[in-house]
Amino acid sequence: MSAVVNEAACMGCGLCSDLCPFGAIRMEDRVPRISAEKCKSCGLCVSSCPRSAMDLSACSNSTLAKAIWRAALSARRPRCLVFACDHCGREEVAKEVKAAGLRNVRFARIPCGARVDPVQVLEALASGLDLVVLMCEPDTCGYEDAVLHADVKLELLAACLEELGLRDRFHVLRCTPQEASEIAKTIIELAGGSERH
Repeated sequence: MSAVVNEAACMGCGLCSDLCPFGAIRMEDRVPRISAEKCKSCGLCVSSCPRSAMDLSACSNSTLAKAIWRAALSARRPRCLVFACDHCGREEVAKEVKAAGLRNVRFARIPCGARVDPVQVLEALASGLDLVVLMCEPDTCGYEDAVLHADVKLELLAACLEELGLRDRFHVLRCTPQEASEIAKTIIELAGGSERH
């Protein structure tokens, strides 16, 4: 499923076209036209759009908003949401976290770290989440330069959170499927070490 654009919300800035690592977006009369054949659904255009005019059917803004909302409703603390892509051993990590008995950790499936909008991380923290984790591994990513753009945004986000005194509430964990057990231990330590009922 390719990205989609809400033309009524789009201001025609062309940022999505400039950033797309696959050349899947071209501007026509200041309107983004998306090639379904070229789009790899990484989500970079969605997380970068200043007007939230882009969306991704396979991992929509509403889907991630629901994941944040569900994680924020957890009665157990610390409330934790893990954004995890398909290339970083997500299923194995989730299985080990569940086996550890942590019911305060939720996982949100994303195609790539590029799909996560820094604003969504801030919204998650503002919604009552104590911890947001992004599992991402550039070396195993199939989305070429998308993850490199994501890294730049995440570095800026980390700097902003540092200024706000919230840096310890957001973590980026580099993880290959072979390292899933170690990453699971890290998440269990972060989210379970001080769990309160």
